[in-house]
Amino acid sequence: MPVRPTSNTTPARPTTPANRPTTPSTPSEPARPQGWTPAAPRRPTGPSSVTLNPPPPPASTLRTPALAADATLAQVAAGRTELASGARGPSVKRMQEALVRAGYQLPRFGADGDFGNETTTALRRFQQQNNLPTTGRLDAKTIAALDVARPNSAQDVRFPRYDELFKDGVMRTTIAVGYDEHGAHLGPLRDTVDGLTQRGYKQVDVRGMNDEQLRAAGLDPARTDRDGTYFVKDFQHDGKDVKAVVRLITPDTPNAKDRFANAMRDDEVVIYSGHGRYGSGPDFDHKTSSAGNYVIGTPTSNAVALGQNDVRAQGAMGNQYQLVFFDGCNTYRYLDEMRSLPRNKNAGNLDIMATNTELPWSTSGPDILAMMDGLTGGKSVNHIQQELDRVNGHVAGQPSKFRPDGFQDN
Repeated sequence: MPVRPTSNTTPARPTTPANRPTTPSTPSEPARPQGWTPAAPRRPTGPSSVTLNPPPPPASTLRTPALAADATLAQVAAGRTELASGARGPSVKRMQEALVRAGYQLPRFGADGDFGNETTTALRRFQQQNNLPTTGRLDAKTIAALDVARPNSAQDVRFPRYDELFKDGVMRTTIAVGYDEHGAHLGPLRDTVDGLTQRGYKQVDVRGMNDEQLRAAGLDPARTDRDGTYFVKDFQHDGKDVKAVVRLITPDTPNAKDRFANAMRDDEVVIYSGHGRYGSGPDFDHKTSSAGNYVIGTPTSNAVALGQNDVRAQGAMGNQYQLVFFDGCNTYRYLDEMRSLPRNKNAGNLDIMATNTELPWSTSGPDILAMMDGLTGGKSVNHIQQELDRVNGHVAGQPSKFRPDGFQDN
């Protein structure tokens, strides 16, 4: 954990020796009569005699012992102050511990007493999922909600919005595999195609299909990419027939970035597996080229070339319910922008599965298939997360490598 500097300033030493007189001596007083006692000194009555006592600290309204015992948090609960980014100390640490207890993890720095970006993001998620103003500041309403949050409330059993995903009998999905400079993406592509085939998905050649045939296969003729690679499979959910339609995007797909942008706008499920590009977003070509980058966030390194932000544009994402899985290194860095930039998206119509750590290419294909199995099987997001963690069990780092974001209103 980074060591943060503290002040070591030493007060200047006094220049006047302790035994040096600072006022002239006075003559001795005359002798007093026997029995004489001095009168009580007069107290000054001017303004300088007024003593300003600060108001007593408010009685804490908090119930959690660790929060209730903190005087600063009592002030926050009373509406007298707030904690925000840049604050440090025991009160911040207690707030962070409360967030973690409620299931809002701080995987990079933990409860370190420093109100930084990670804490701000976790607090914003807590506010958003508890219908509070998403300020990223600890105010009276936020600490009141945090005080009564159930342990691991963010980890309650939740499900994707299957009623929305399957309402028209079709689950439209794009699986996109990003580019690696050393060709590491080729293995995951084979694993994905082989895995889909083994699960009963059939590849369809859309180039020779008419509109009626496309509709029968679950594809919208107006949105079908005639040069695209598609797989389809029939399955059931709660006794209802559903057709899974999967479009595959690879670095070799012409205009891969633009086709991925179309998927982010049109499809119900979007899965990206590949480099996280230092928090900037999916990438379908060499990192020194900006042509293949779908830009979401600001990178933590200047080693990647970027164009304009893609999720900021109006209409970048659809109004329908969407589930997006970012299976790359540290894709939790996308969450702030994914939650704040698309004006038509909120916790009700966008659920995200992100990652907490770096992941190897070797688990990319199995991760994609685990997500598809979970969705077609109607599994909870908890089950899907556990399966993803099982696939990546050999990867060092956080106990859970994956972070569901949203799923709270489902």
